[in-house]
Amino acid sequence: MNDLKSNWFYKLCIKQCKKDIIWLVLGVVCLAIAISFIVLRGEVLTVVIFAGLGVAMIYFGADALLFKLPKVKDRLEKMDPYEFATMGESAPQCINKTFYFTERFLCAPIDYTIIPLSTIKSMTLRQKKYKGRVKGAYIEVEFNDGTPQKVLVSHYKRFMAHADAFAEHVGQYRADIVINRE
Repeated sequence: MNDLKSNWFYKLCIKQCKKDIIWLVLGVVCLAIAISFIVLRGEVLTVVIFAGLGVAMIYFGADALLFKLPKVKDRLEKMDPYEFATMGESAPQCINKTFYFTERFLCAPIDYTIIPLSTIKSMTLRQKKYKGRVKGAYIEVEFNDGTPQKVLVSHYKRFMAHADAFAEHVGQYRADIVINRE
């Protein structure tokens, strides 16, 4: 069995999960506010808004805590000891404040994702915009083994400005991965 407590990626995922649990707490607070408005006979629209926000926030926090983190733990525990060792003792250089490349894997703790580089066929980089402003990027990963496409998110605002450096970094590990830009 692999030693998860010393694994840098698992530690980063736990740190991310702690951040995501904040959504859970805020969701409970929003539901409490909605209930207090019901007791105080507040406006129905206010109750619906706070209840909806509360449920959505609880969903995001619970998803990270109950599904994503255990999935990463299971993946790392079931990983071949050789593969686990190729992840390294410490975190490699972080690329665009989002991605970590090891000898065999693309790791994204924000998305709780470990992707074997050998399975990647292509990547499409798209700007993530909100109200006309660039807020990061979406990285659509297409696989050569039939796995459904996966979309990774980078909240780094200058990701697209550094897309060439990202493509060059990917090429250091696998030169045959096609990188498209939209």
